[in-house]
Amino acid sequence: MQELSWQSYAADVADFHGLKHIAKPDSGIIRRLLWTFFFLGSLTFGLYEIIQCIIYFAEFHHITKMEVNYTTKVEFPAVTICNVNKYRQSALTVDDIAHVGVHLGIVDDNYDVIDPHLYTDDFVNRMNAVNWSSISIDDNDYNMTNLTYRTGHQVEDMVLECEFSGEECSVENFTHVFTHLGNCFTFNKWEEDKPDLISKRAGAANGLKLVLDIETWEYTPSNDLDGDALDAALKVLVHPTNEPPFVKELGFGTPPGFHSFISIKKEQIFGLPSPYGECLESGIVQYYDHYSLTACRIELETQAVEEYCGCRLVEQPGDGSYPVCTANQTHGCAHQTLVDYVNGDIELDVECSDPCDIEDYPHTISLSKLRTNFVQKLYEEEHNLTAEYITDNVVAINIYYEALNMQTITQIPDTNVIVLISQIGGNLGLCIGASILTVIQLFEFIIDWLVSKTCKAEKSKIGNSAMDTTELNDSWQHKELPSVST
Repeated sequence: MQELSWQSYAADVADFHGLKHIAKPDSGIIRRLLWTFFFLGSLTFGLYEIIQCIIYFAEFHHITKMEVNYTTKVEFPAVTICNVNKYRQSALTVDDIAHVGVHLGIVDDNYDVIDPHLYTDDFVNRMNAVNWSSISIDDNDYNMTNLTYRTGHQVEDMVLECEFSGEECSVENFTHVFTHLGNCFTFNKWEEDKPDLISKRAGAANGLKLVLDIETWEYTPSNDLDGDALDAALKVLVHPTNEPPFVKELGFGTPPGFHSFISIKKEQIFGLPSPYGECLESGIVQYYDHYSLTACRIELETQAVEEYCGCRLVEQPGDGSYPVCTANQTHGCAHQTLVDYVNGDIELDVECSDPCDIEDYPHTISLSKLRTNFVQKLYEEEHNLTAEYITDNVVAINIYYEALNMQTITQIPDTNVIVLISQIGGNLGLCIGASILTVIQLFEFIIDWLVSKTCKAEKSKIGNSAMDTTELNDSWQHKELPSVST
């Protein structure tokens, strides 16, 4: 059997390009040197490209694919509306002013109205008629939840007209929810066993139409939640039906005296978790059934207030572990803590991350001025509205799909293991003609070579052992036996 050697492998067996020209002894020295240079240069370039491919793979790049899917019907989102005014003047009682009037900046320490010209004469006269020295104040017995709900704007007073896809709706289609703006009302909030509202056509006539009274005459100037009462408007937020509203931070304003046309699109975003991105595949929240960025933010705001103040605000979720803050706790600790957390002055151990699956509704707003005389005539039978009142208080809103399609944005890995193997194989094949079979061929030769070396070593060991035995026998045969005397 011919002895295995690397030279014989390169000259007779290997299918790598160039090795035969290097290993054949009948090739001239210059030719062999040139082929050695070409082979090593190609091998170096191939290895460099392979290393770059591996580095790129280890960096976990992704690409974004965008698709527009057309359909005949689309689920309608939830719409939450809030009046930017949190407390109604007419609903504030003497007991309310005694407990929160100073905190809200309505009265001074002597319970005198600070800016009488900003309030109605009826409110100022009521406050001036009170003997404040006879009023007892017990902060622990005062109910902040009752104050927020009772003095906030009520949906039955706000909704003048409601229509969805040409069919009449009513206040029964709205669900009450507390937010930082107080009383808010959500249209089409998700509920178990409740059918989804569907838009079957695009355009302003096939969505939600609302005509609302924002009751600016009820506005109470206050410094609640670090606000300054600049606006007279509604805050509106279009959001998924299973997510809590974050209206104060994310909502858009709709002014009185105008008709707001809000065209929306539906967007589905499918992100990649670590190591490709930073989104969460399955985030966990304590007080909501569905993880979302807004739900997480609300819970972390709650956690900050609970840790620093030992209570929670009316609008913050809870399980009874922490009570609702009293008036003094609300305005002496909780509101400032909330402002500090939102501004980044307070840090918690955890942070919110976007979920990998996001449902979003980008929108476009256009405004047109209401024809006050026509609106006055339209509602003269049910509501006694003057032209001036309509200009200052009536808001008309249309929310509708711009088109019946859904835009899908999907992140996908830019490369994977199969692609990496293909890139490695392509570089090896291009540079030195290597393939899976040539690699198997190389491993086969290595195994045969190792076996050959092992067998040769064993044979050498056995041969040495036999030689030692022969020499020992010869020495016994030639050794003289000692003589025995008689």
